[in-house]
Amino acid sequence: MKLEYITDNKVLKSNTNDEIRCKLGKDIAFTDLFDLDDIQQLQDQFSAATGVASIITTVDGVPITKPSNFCRLCNDIIRKTEKGCVNCYKSDSKIGQLNLDGPTIQRCMSGGLYDAGAGISVGGRHLANWLIGQVRDESQTEEGMRKYAREIGADEEEVVEAFHEVTAMSFEKFEKIAQMLFTLVNQHSNAAYEGVLKARIITENKRVEKELLKMHNLKSIGVLAGGIAHDFNNILTGLFGNIELAKMDLPQNHDVRKYLDSSLEALERAKHLTKQLLTFSKGGSPLLEVVDIRDVVQEAVQFNLSGSNVKANLDIPADLWPVVADKEQMSHVIANMIINARESMLDGGTIFIAAENIAEDKAEVPVKLQGDLVRFRFRDEGIGMAEDLMQKIFDPYFSTKESGSGLGLAIVHSIITRHNGCIKVDSTPNVGTEFTIYIPADKSFVQREKNKGLKDNEKITFRLGHILVMDDEKMVCDISGAMLKAIGYTVEFAENGEEALEKYKAAQRNGHSFDAVIMDLTIPGGKGGKETIVDMLVLDPDVRAIVFSGYSMDPIVANYKKYGFKGRLVKPFKKMDLQKELSRIMSL
Repeated sequence: MKLEYITDNKVLKSNTNDEIRCKLGKDIAFTDLFDLDDIQQLQDQFSAATGVASIITTVDGVPITKPSNFCRLCNDIIRKTEKGCVNCYKSDSKIGQLNLDGPTIQRCMSGGLYDAGAGISVGGRHLANWLIGQVRDESQTEEGMRKYAREIGADEEEVVEAFHEVTAMSFEKFEKIAQMLFTLVNQHSNAAYEGVLKARIITENKRVEKELLKMHNLKSIGVLAGGIAHDFNNILTGLFGNIELAKMDLPQNHDVRKYLDSSLEALERAKHLTKQLLTFSKGGSPLLEVVDIRDVVQEAVQFNLSGSNVKANLDIPADLWPVVADKEQMSHVIANMIINARESMLDGGTIFIAAENIAEDKAEVPVKLQGDLVRFRFRDEGIGMAEDLMQKIFDPYFSTKESGSGLGLAIVHSIITRHNGCIKVDSTPNVGTEFTIYIPADKSFVQREKNKGLKDNEKITFRLGHILVMDDEKMVCDISGAMLKAIGYTVEFAENGEEALEKYKAAQRNGHSFDAVIMDLTIPGGKGGKETIVDMLVLDPDVRAIVFSGYSMDPIVANYKKYGFKGRLVKPFKKMDLQKELSRIMSL
């Protein structure tokens, strides 16, 4: 149904009910849109100019304005009797009905005087009624008023005396006054509606500006976080490498080894924090690989519930399929699930974590997902949440915590989506919340890495060779060189792409070509790995190049083969990581 706002029989606006209600809040009242003093003055002037009584009431008949020009017959006599008062209210309710085609005009049910009304509607909402009337013409007689006085129990002589004080005019004139009132009401209604729209536009513009500022700030924080993570990963690379090299010079039973092992464990936590920085900065594509998610869950539980009053109940089968995921990002997702559950149970409780294999042909697989899946359920015994909150929890910046940024679950949702999975939530206030996550699995995966679980002193069989390392960080070059030499390689270094290309050409001319090149992705002020690999492939289409970077979620690192690299290393890396990746590409 279309609603039309008419002024002098011209359509000013046209909207559907639903469109209008979206623009005008249900809690808006008459006094929110109109200045009461101005309306009272307008009403008084209207009554003085026309000689009719006037008042504005709510839809329920409660007066909003003070009555103007009310006659003594209605106000002081008829309405003071029980039956007369009932008749007056019935009459008011009829002329107060919303009529979009014109004013409502009728005889008053209490005394037969003429009354009229025009509904005040703004944005499709009936907010108030403007009532006028208490006028007579020749059709109302003194005898008729005596008869009505007897019906309601009023004094006949007093009624007749007051009747002669009532404003007299022809019905035609009163009809014109009523039409004028209808036009006046529509003009003010339309003006108020336009004011609402303008206010909403201004409010929306301010909201958009605020959100853009948040996005700008978030982007700036993301750039800062990425930069910090990159530099910190370079430092961690040096720490990891030096500790591992120190362990190589110590006997297996040396007392110092336990302190070095503890240091490596602490560095692993620091490494995890840098990954979180990159995740919060919303980096690029995940580094998808086949991951045994059971270990990730157990590590996350141990790390995030240590020292808390929340316990974990794990139901993870031994034959759980590996998932196709970015291990670091999935670790962040699981950690966030655990942290949310922990914070919802301030007095302690249990978080129930269950996982199961879901075959592609099972009915419970979400319609939009394909293939084999692993389903995780994270259920807590916390405070829960209402339905309206559940609809918003994945929205950026939405948080129920005073100090929260509202980014945690938004990023979790983003990560799961980038993994071609889905996440759902179900919650009951004062009972708890359950998150369900589906992640693609690889049930046909067979572990082929023969080197998995190797001890530090065990060897990997590979062909020794000549390696070129390109990195502008001296510490990274020093530790990478020390690791490579400890393994048995010969090493040369370049600070940027230009120097790397010159050394590669020189090695080709001298008959001592490099067997592999390890290139940092980013070189401030110089040619980095992305640009250098293009020129190096021209020199040698078979070049074995490994890209390494502290930006683990960079799309080039995620899709290294697409850019011409044969392998990748993510800083900080250990000697074993370096050995395994070099061994793999040297066998290509």
